[in-house]
Amino acid sequence: MEYSLKRLLGLQAFQVNKAVNEGQTIVFEVTPRRKTGDCPRCQRRCHRIHGYLKNQRVKHIRIGMRLSWLALTKRRFYCQHCLKAFTERIESVKYRHRISQPAKEQVLSYLVDRSFRSAKKQTGIGYHSQRRYLMEKVQPFIWDWSEELTHTQDISLGMDEISFSGHEMIRVITNVSGKKLKTILPDDTRLTLFRALNWIPEGVSRRIKEVAIDLNWDSKTCVEKYLPQAKVVADRFHVIQNANQRISRERTVAQDRVGRGFRIPKQLFEANREDLTEQEQVQLKRYLTSFPELRFYWEAKERLREMYRQRNRQRAEEILDSLIAAMETSHDRDLKQWAGTLYRWKEPILNFFDNRTTNGFTEGVNTKLKLIKRISYGFRNREVFIRKAMLAFIPFAVLLPHLMA
Repeated sequence: MEYSLKRLLGLQAFQVNKAVNEGQTIVFEVTPRRKTGDCPRCQRRCHRIHGYLKNQRVKHIRIGMRLSWLALTKRRFYCQHCLKAFTERIESVKYRHRISQPAKEQVLSYLVDRSFRSAKKQTGIGYHSQRRYLMEKVQPFIWDWSEELTHTQDISLGMDEISFSGHEMIRVITNVSGKKLKTILPDDTRLTLFRALNWIPEGVSRRIKEVAIDLNWDSKTCVEKYLPQAKVVADRFHVIQNANQRISRERTVAQDRVGRGFRIPKQLFEANREDLTEQEQVQLKRYLTSFPELRFYWEAKERLREMYRQRNRQRAEEILDSLIAAMETSHDRDLKQWAGTLYRWKEPILNFFDNRTTNGFTEGVNTKLKLIKRISYGFRNREVFIRKAMLAFIPFAVLLPHLMA
């Protein structure tokens, strides 16, 4: 019972002599449980006590609505080999620190789904200290491939960009097959991605068979250069999203031409054909008749969706080739540009039909990153945002080793 209580309070390394209630705080008077100390010079175990230091106040974990402190009495040992005295080192309280390791871990546990301000209200620890603990714990730019190195199955990666602030982008890289976030790169430049792909161990890179990306040419170029054995897969959702964006641009042009008094609904053109009600189908047909320039864009999008419903790569290629050919014969410059995009991305688009790999997990990670940015009321420091985002994907057994031991 006593050990379980100590484990709950994160006091496994101490002998609790007394607990004093001081209003909103609880003070535990503790001494180290070990009877010996290790000399920091020669690493020998010493038994001879040279003296005692005065009580040191150390901030500890929050217990319910109260903060707790440790009144810690440290000992001075005398090393008979070095003939010098030293102060004992305690694992859960770093040398000259005024906060215990379990308290740091509790702060990080609050930061997983709260803002820095909210964590400060809960723990009484300020922003700069929280940021320092975050920097110590999370190293996002050092890839951890230990799990992939212990397995032999093929690996599929996912890459996608997300906005940090305005037009400033960061790049997310995930293990799609293993459902794990690998790293968040500080920008979306080609040079940063080149360096990142070079960090992948050779034993892992040989087993990367697919890389799912959006329609980003820099990502495609980097993967083809540094992972030549991997197939580039254009994510199906980004292909359809690109089609919807082109329809939206053409719809805006048509809207401006007829004036503001006549509204062309956006959702009507972006919805799937089979999801429309009978009334919406009649309404869509009327718009397509009134604006024939929109008809081909909408039909092209539906042809792409029909292509993705195919189970056979050969049949999908036939549909894509016929669509590209029809676009190239059009007099619309934007349609010809769209045809050029589909032609350049033809092979990555068709690679989807080999294993039907998508970037859905990466998109889920991006959604969580947006949530983290929202609950934190935005970030000014890019590195702090990346580290706090990576913190949300660390298992609690790694995040709270003292409290879960």
